[in-house]
Amino acid sequence: IVFVSTHVNRSLCHIEVNPLPQDREVFVIRTNYLWNDWIHVNNLLGSTYDVPVPSKKDAERVINARGRLPVRNNVSEKGKRILCRCLKEEIRMYINLLNRAVNLS
Repeated sequence: IVFVSTHVNRSLCHIEVNPLPQDREVFVIRTNYLWNDWIHVNNLLGSTYDVPVPSKKDAERVINARGRLPVRNNVSEKGKRILCRCLKEEIRMYINLLNRAVNLS
């Protein structure tokens, strides 16, 4: 859970996450490899049948329905610093998940 606030103590970002126990397996499904990762994880979990996968054209429409990036390059330098500070811990958690993923080499 990511919570952004502006409290009296001027803390701009606060990230609250329940820690994932170290003895648990982690599976990661990445957007860019959605269907390949989905099929691989499904097989790792013991699936005995193939997962139906949409055509490439349909898959691209589902992944990026807008057809363009949702953020424009008009963020001020101060805004960029705030975003970096807010995303720092989230990026660390993301990298940790990627490193723990049993379905990625």
